[in-house]
Amino acid sequence: MKILFILLFIGCVTNIYSEDNYDMSGKWWRLKDELIIDENLGFTMKAEIDGKTETLEGQIYVIGAGNFYANVDYKGKSYNSFIYMRHYTLGDKEEDNLRDVHELRFTIYKDSIDIIGRGWVNEKDILLNVVFTRIEPVITLVPKEKKKNDFFFYPTHGSSSGTFNRSNEYNEYLLAIDIFSLNFIELDMGLYFEIIPAKYFYSFTNHQHMMSFLNMGLFWDILSLKEGKKNYELLLGPKISASWLNLYDFKSLDINNLIFNAGLKLGYGFLGNYTSIFSIETGYNNTNGRHGFYFSISIDNALPLSWPIFFWI
Repeated sequence: MKILFILLFIGCVTNIYSEDNYDMSGKWWRLKDELIIDENLGFTMKAEIDGKTETLEGQIYVIGAGNFYANVDYKGKSYNSFIYMRHYTLGDKEEDNLRDVHELRFTIYKDSIDIIGRGWVNEKDILLNVVFTRIEPVITLVPKEKKKNDFFFYPTHGSSSGTFNRSNEYNEYLLAIDIFSLNFIELDMGLYFEIIPAKYFYSFTNHQHMMSFLNMGLFWDILSLKEGKKNYELLLGPKISASWLNLYDFKSLDINNLIFNAGLKLGYGFLGNYTSIFSIETGYNNTNGRHGFYFSISIDNALPLSWPIFFWI
């Protein structure tokens, strides 16, 4: 019988002091609130009181069996506080995912109330009642919207066009075929900068072949500024272009001849292609110093099937 009483006494003592031996120092959390306890059981708490985040400091003293009390300094005034520690386990033993959880319930009383403990207390007498845990809360942050990339490098097969040039001296009908096209596109402003390394021209007026090895164009799509785009769109805006380093009849290279166009472009294309599949242009033309105007119709070279044409002419 004596052995039974001794075992019972040991079990009671173990139960009473098990929580007191737990190391309370470190960080504790509750949503946005935070509690930091040092090795001497001094603490600093950041908690929300009356809708404002306040900082409280104090000292914790051990009562026993997971019960503590504290003196809390808040706005230069001393408050009494009761602290209760609770320990439990979360998870499933069979799935081997058990996790120990420790909680600290802080109850800070207003004025100098003498009731310290887990008994009934009028809520009006409580300044703050919060539960902190060792588990850091997962705060869901709204991810910042990634800035979309509005700048594209978009190489294509270029386009083929029929052009009519008119000046005071004579009229000219041209066939033009881009061998390749390098497009630098800024979608937000609707700017399209194009470099064509090689472009073939054939004049139906004088039956002359010409290859141009430096061709550049700049187009501003003013319709890109509108909201609510569809899967296809019209492109409309001013365009300038120039062709230089011209090889005539595959024999003579002329570095003095410059072809310059400045006009208005209207095109139709799919957003996925970023360029127009069909377009018309008209405006001012200057060919080797001759002033005039031009009108052209272009189609996109989806496949380079039209390139061999100039070999057959």
